[in-house]
Amino acid sequence: MPALAFAASAARPSSLASPASSSFEVPLVTVSADASRLAVGALIRTAHRGGPHSRQQLATLATPATVTSGRPDWDATAYCESHGQWNINAGTYWGGLQFAHTTWFAFGGGPFDSTGWFPYSREQQIAVAERVLAVEGPGAWPVCFRWASG
Repeated sequence: MPALAFAASAARPSSLASPASSSFEVPLVTVSADASRLAVGALIRTAHRGGPHSRQQLATLATPATVTSGRPDWDATAYCESHGQWNINAGTYWGGLQFAHTTWFAFGGGPFDSTGWFPYSREQQIAVAERVLAVEGPGAWPVCFRWASG
């Protein structure tokens, strides 16, 4: 059977981009079609038993990744998420990439009391987003994530 390439769901910590970087290479793992069927089966059983994955996460994890480039297009993602308003505070989601407060703090985002405009720059938000991408993959932005073209 042909092998399928899936985006790795987690990168080694040493592969994380530095906060000053605005690009991130997503490592790929090649698995056989049989192995991918077994992995999908395990995910479905876990979800059916009330495991930690929601149906949306399950669909994201079980779907082969289409990687057209090794760099995310954070500006396109932000445009889809927030019309490119990097300082937006939508109440439960913050910034151009619409971070939930739990995600922002879990991935090293700075302090914010959730009042007023979101005070972190595009570059600071992208640094946090790259850490999120390394752990959660593009499914962290299930509708809006975009890879850079060309």
